[in-house]
Amino acid sequence: MFYIPVVVLGTLPWSAFLLRALKEGVEKRVTLFKAGEKHFLLIWIFSIFIFFSVSSSKLIPYIAPIFLPIAVIFGHLFRWYEERNIGPEEGWGRRFLYDLPIMIQSFMFIAVLISPIFIKNMKLDKYLENSHVEKWWWLVILPILFQVMIIFLPSLVKRKWRQGWFVTILLLSAFFLISIHFPIARLLTPYRSAYPVSRAIHTLLPPNQELFQYRMSLYGIDFYNKIRTLLVDRDGELKFGLNQLPPDEKSHYFLNHEELFKRCKENGEIYCVTRDKENVEALKSKVPTLEVLWDNGVYYLLRLRC
Repeated sequence: MFYIPVVVLGTLPWSAFLLRALKEGVEKRVTLFKAGEKHFLLIWIFSIFIFFSVSSSKLIPYIAPIFLPIAVIFGHLFRWYEERNIGPEEGWGRRFLYDLPIMIQSFMFIAVLISPIFIKNMKLDKYLENSHVEKWWWLVILPILFQVMIIFLPSLVKRKWRQGWFVTILLLSAFFLISIHFPIARLLTPYRSAYPVSRAIHTLLPPNQELFQYRMSLYGIDFYNKIRTLLVDRDGELKFGLNQLPPDEKSHYFLNHEELFKRCKENGEIYCVTRDKENVEALKSKVPTLEVLWDNGVYYLLRLRC
């Protein structure tokens, strides 16, 4: 059951159009593949799906290989559906039934797009409170428009020109994915991206000064600033790799909080970056002077003086 929603969501938007195309294929008794080809594709899909479904370890990327045969099946089915001649006009009831999955998909995406506004107002999440959503409607108006269009435009194009159904879905989906880049970037940048804090580090960190990451490990800081940061209290998931390092390198770059404060006393002051106000308060209780050089409500660049 774990992977069923993964497959459904992973094949959107095409799975939303499957009911209409599949209904036509069943009624016409269409044969898309030879027997050997069909068996090969089904074995490919179900062997992977069943194996990882019964496995005790479940991660979404495990079943990524099944999307290739699914894409082949969908592609053949949709090609047949687009190329066939238009039959008698369907009644509104049947048309609504076959379009219902498409509408559910679009309304689901629209609900997700507008949810940050309500989450911010209700203060349900401490990170989203800091996200800049004042102009959110302007950022999501295009994605919402594309989702509304995908409900009716492909069928309209097919009825009018008898072709272009597949391309219309493809283009609308592509435009939708491009357009959601901007609201996603606006929403996630304060607390998922290393770029804002890296810019602050580039401006405020003195040359040749070491930087400590306290209870966090954001590789983007090292990447953007071309430095190697020292990690504090972050050896849990890195334990195996740490044991492979030379002792001197391990002791210098991977510390616990007591070693951090010892290093601070030896140097007089150190620069540190951390995430969340709780970590700032924890540091403030341990050092005589803590100065916040920069913050965006999620990440904090600090100077500790001991």
